[in-house]
Amino acid sequence: MKIDFRRFTMVFVMSTIVFLFGSAPLVAQIKGGRGARQSTSSGISDRDWNQLSGALAREDWDLAVRMSDDLLKRLKIENEKKQVAQLRYLHLFALAGRLSRLLVGKNETAARPAWEELENTAISYRGQELMMPARSFSISCAGKVNFVCPVRDDRRALRVSSTNSNGDFILAFEYYSFVEDIDLRDLEARKVFLVGKLDKFEFNQDDSKPWIMRLFIKSTAARIAIGGLALIPAEPSIDVASVP
Repeated sequence: MKIDFRRFTMVFVMSTIVFLFGSAPLVAQIKGGRGARQSTSSGISDRDWNQLSGALAREDWDLAVRMSDDLLKRLKIENEKKQVAQLRYLHLFALAGRLSRLLVGKNETAARPAWEELENTAISYRGQELMMPARSFSISCAGKVNFVCPVRDDRRALRVSSTNSNGDFILAFEYYSFVEDIDLRDLEARKVFLVGKLDKFEFNQDDSKPWIMRLFIKSTAARIAIGGLALIPAEPSIDVASVP
């Protein structure tokens, strides 16, 4: 797959990627979480989360792929922190990041098996829960990526365009569908966690466009982030509305 980056200019500043180490159990739809009980379930240690977070923040994609895969194999049963769902999301994110690096470097020999691994992983996660890190919500998303955004004319859906830190690749267009209407006023100027089941996915077939995959998440639940560590993106300077 060949991508001509001269056709695209995507420059913005995104903050360091850090991730939720522990959260209160998720609830259906949008709940406040004030006074919510902290999870005490056993799971992945803060040390391991810190190491994985550091690899992702540095965009050491090879290490992030290995670590997220190893942690998934170690943590076989989901806990109240939704760490398995978090790890699935981060593993897909790292695989997409690794693939973007290979495409930028025009390493087509290595890119082919990387595409296959990403596709096989997505297939294995179909019907399984994914949980993204907390992201800021914005009702008006013109010129913004890495924000949770409303979907036009659909009160039961939210979307995210997730990029690498340089903004030269969209790793995933994410679409989250709910079973009930969403009251966007509950989310304004907040950071939210979204979790749901991977329903379907698509991969980029157009060599001229710098994006990797689309993820469609159904039966989504959300919780407003209060405290803790989260992915908090800065506002970028480019309007990506024209990118599909």
